[in-house]
Amino acid sequence: MAYLAEQGVQLAEFERWRTALQEEPQRSTGANRRIRQLERELARKEKALAEAAALLVLKKRLHGLQADEDDDIEGSSES
Repeated sequence: MAYLAEQGVQLAEFERWRTALQEEPQRSTGANRRIRQLERELARKEKALAEAAALLVLKKRLHGLQADEDDDIEGSSES
């Protein structure tokens, strides 16, 4: 969806285009091609965003585990 916003296309407008093309597929092959291109690019960017989010979650978990480990080491040396 971020790509659509960058291109100045509202999601509702995109859906209207898709619906119109599904109702009249012979209408414009150029528009069909453009929509397919936008759909592929949107899917690719959504996948990349999901991957980046997963990496951030893993990074936070790793940081949390390292902090716990540091606390354990400091706690055992104080005893």
